Amino acid sequence: MEVRLLASDELSDALRNRLRALLFDSFPDDFTEDDWTHGIGGTHIVAFEGQDAVGHASVISRRIYVADAAIDGAYVEAVAVDPVHRGRGVGRALVAAVNDVVGSRYPFAALSTSKHPLYEGAGWERWLGPTFVVAGNRWTRTEDEDAGIMVFRPPGSPVDDLTARIAVDERSGDDW
Repeated sequence: MEVRLLASDELSDALRNRLRALLFDSFPDDFTEDDWTHGIGGTHIVAFEGQDAVGHASVISRRIYVADAAIDGAYVEAVAVDPVHRGRGVGRALVAAVNDVVGSRYPFAALSTSKHPLYEGAGWERWLGPTFVVAGNRWTRTEDEDAGIMVFRPPGSPVDDLTARIAVDERSGDDW
């Protein structure tokens, strides 16, 4: 297996189509066009088996609010492994590469997941504070996200209180 980092404009049409299919097939009832769009524009981390893309994650720049501070951080999107290749370390390799990207470019990262053990094994932590979405000056509580937010704090991260409120800017589709 080989893991490559690619910018969105480096994806060929064939690879873009393969990744899109991989994500929609991996989450047939829970992946939308908005989710696909959210995963474009950052760094794509793609796992290949030979010439076939078998796993994907995106690291996107995103403002994350912690307590009263706005952090220009990273948000992890569109993480999936082809079902045929699950259980072979592809997910662990993707998360390790995500951590490298975050650690070299960002002071802090967040994501929303139900797959806590995968990320916890790579140094991610569950967020313990309340979650919100910000639209202008309005903060809207998102209780349904409280149990799913995880964060990665590379060395030197300004975030030290995992119980503070955390928020992201509102966007189309799923905010988190």
